[in-house]
Amino acid sequence: MFRVFQIATLAAFAHIVEGHVRALPTGASGFGCRDCNGKATPGPFRVNGPIGANNKQFGANGSPKVAEGQSVELKIGYNGGHRSQTLNYFNVRYACGAPANNANTFRKVGDTNKDNINCNLPCKQLKYDQIEEVDGVKATQTNYPVDARQSRQSGYSVKFKIPKIEGAGDQRKCTFVLVEGRDWGAAWDFDVQPANAPAPPTTTTPPPSSLAGTFKFTTQNCQKADSPGCTCLGGEITVQHTPGAAEAKALVKIANYPPQIVTLKQPNPGAYSTNYVLSRCGTGDQELDITLAPNGQTSKSILNVGVIADKPTLCGSIVPVSAQTSPWSQPPAIPNCGTCTNTADWKDKDGDNCGQYSSCNGGAWRTLEKGLGFYKKYANSDGKSARDACCACGGGSTKVYPVIPTPPTTPGLPTATGTGPTTTNNNGNSGITRKNDMYGDAVEDDAAGMGVTLGAVLTVFAGILV
Repeated sequence: MFRVFQIATLAAFAHIVEGHVRALPTGASGFGCRDCNGKATPGPFRVNGPIGANNKQFGANGSPKVAEGQSVELKIGYNGGHRSQTLNYFNVRYACGAPANNANTFRKVGDTNKDNINCNLPCKQLKYDQIEEVDGVKATQTNYPVDARQSRQSGYSVKFKIPKIEGAGDQRKCTFVLVEGRDWGAAWDFDVQPANAPAPPTTTTPPPSSLAGTFKFTTQNCQKADSPGCTCLGGEITVQHTPGAAEAKALVKIANYPPQIVTLKQPNPGAYSTNYVLSRCGTGDQELDITLAPNGQTSKSILNVGVIADKPTLCGSIVPVSAQTSPWSQPPAIPNCGTCTNTADWKDKDGDNCGQYSSCNGGAWRTLEKGLGFYKKYANSDGKSARDACCACGGGSTKVYPVIPTPPTTPGLPTATGTGPTTTNNNGNSGITRKNDMYGDAVEDDAAGMGVTLGAVLTVFAGILV
């Protein structure tokens, strides 16, 4: 019996103009994508093609050996808010040899209808009868390609067996991608062995090392491709870590934001991570995913900061450790915004008011271990949670909501007004924050056909309507 391996990606699309594909780890037995750092860390957010970073070659993050007939499981979460009948579906494609290094190999050709979409040889796309399971249920023409229109961030799983590969040597070096109708995806590289090949030798796990150090944000490590028009992070994060420890401490000192100490834990062996809300008075919140791990290319550590906000205004960063470590100091408790007042007469669904939300005190809501969506569970009938109504929880009269920044001008298209990150408060109306489906499928499909980033098109239309 072949061992089942798991691969995961997360494609997080913001409600209007943003789309992201991100590979995620699945544990000690999983594989890392070509664009990842090892197998325990997530990849950066990408919207630039079927394989992620186009400047990385086959095996950039390793090419583990798998056998023909071996079951492989991929999992993808996708925020497909635009509800397209053709573009919000994922397929498994693969190619071997030199073509596997070219993103164009995996792009769609011809009809974009979910039942007809395909790629050109040497790329091959798996059909439903070559898929074993989708979400634990036998694959059929009904559930594959994978329907991702419902924005289920918990993910959709696809399990299939590695197909028979012809040839020898480099011809058996194969890349598998999970890609949707906009040609956004991620890639995993494999060295495919014949079905009767002996099992690969067991690798020795190296002894744990310290991941401590300071990670400074610069324009060089800023991931500008994360989000058109996003602003690069500044400042630094300093980490305290003991080799083999279950946790690490991080002093987060992002420029223009209050400093705070957070705890990083190990959801997957070898990597430490946490979710964190970057927040300051007068600016819309930005949720971050912070992951620390050994650098797969060196003996040092590396920090991956992804912006997981629905409306991202900041860029993520992939930050190598600095040569010098900054001093560690205990920052003061984060105060409420000075002129903030709680929403009058607000109570949650259980009848609790702002004064009963002690979990928010001192800015603790920014690092809540129960999850960043915890407070939404207790929203009242108007959909307002403590995060909207209570000053101590980052809400109240000074609460602002992020608006996606205007992306760079696309040649041949009209230019939207405004520059840089903007926000709107409870009573404001920016004119850009609109319903997901107000433009319908036609705009989305036409934009894809022109080869124009969907986000740029919708932002331009929103600017025209203002």
